[in-house]
Amino acid sequence: MSRPFATKSTLFETIELIDAGNIDRAEAICRAAVKRNDQDVNMTALLGATLLKAGGTLAEAYDAHRAQFRQALVGPGPVAG
Repeated sequence: MSRPFATKSTLFETIELIDAGNIDRAEAICRAAVKRNDQDVNMTALLGATLLKAGGTLAEAYDAHRAQFRQALVGPGPVAG
């Protein structure tokens, strides 16, 4: 059974929340979407954006979701290191 990707409306809502400075709500939406489907590259990327907007560093954003970012960068399959 396939896992659902976030809808376009959820994606756009999250972007609007980020733009409006409602980072906590945007982060919550992103985390829920990534929990439902860790293959959802769009929501994983937005999660990284929310973490950066919240004052974190790129390294912190990467560390928080290392597996998803690797998946987004290299695709499915085992990754060394």
